[in-house]
Amino acid sequence: MAIQQFNALWAKKEDRIKLSIITSEDDCLKFWLTRFIVKSIIESYDSLMKSKLRGLYDGQTSVLIQKIQKEKAESNFILSPTVLRDKKNLLGSGSLLVIGFDMIFQGDFLKFNLFLDNKKKVGVSMSTEQADAMVALIEKISKTADWNIQNLTRSESVENLIFLTPKNKESLH
Repeated sequence: MAIQQFNALWAKKEDRIKLSIITSEDDCLKFWLTRFIVKSIIESYDSLMKSKLRGLYDGQTSVLIQKIQKEKAESNFILSPTVLRDKKNLLGSGSLLVIGFDMIFQGDFLKFNLFLDNKKKVGVSMSTEQADAMVALIEKISKTADWNIQNLTRSESVENLIFLTPKNKESLH
């Protein structure tokens, strides 16, 4: 099952981002992302990419490559108010709340595990180009929502795994 497209929108009433991942088989995975999760995904992916690129290139070259990748990802998506027809949701009806995630590079692919409020985990594997596009898209939507998380202090302490799953979901807001 290959990723064909990402769709995201800000649901003002819920104050969350709805992320849909559409596959080449015309199936769909739908998730709700909170501010905390979006901020964490953006920071973690940025740090993970820095770490990966530093292993391949010198400091200034890796920063430049990361900047070019981000600009390329931002230029590749289309902001459109049109609603796509409903796809078959592989996770059942509705969207599921993401309460945590982890991500790790496995070669040229990012393994992205989403921990859901129904105590299930969904794993999605995507190319670096697809991951760049997904992160750029949710960052763009967070700006539309005026969440003020675009000027993040980038953490450099994350090497290859980000663990954000809370011990109990009652602590979530």
